[in-house]
Amino acid sequence: MESPEAKGIEDEEEAPVSTFVTAFYDAVILYALALNETLASKGSVRDGEAITKRMWNKTFTEYDHIKAGRT
Repeated sequence: MESPEAKGIEDEEEAPVSTFVTAFYDAVILYALALNETLASKGSVRDGEAITKRMWNKTFTEYDHIKAGRT
């Protein structure tokens, strides 16, 4: 079996992370949290307005992802 280095995969510490990728990740997490809150309050997955309202003024940190069991 080839090592990750032999396949051209860099060590995580050395590989740069695109700011677009990190922003997209945060957006997906924000949407997922808002959707989960909407569904928990008997809302609908099709109610974009309710989901969007739950996204407003919400802040979170990387620690919040880890604390909630998300990485």
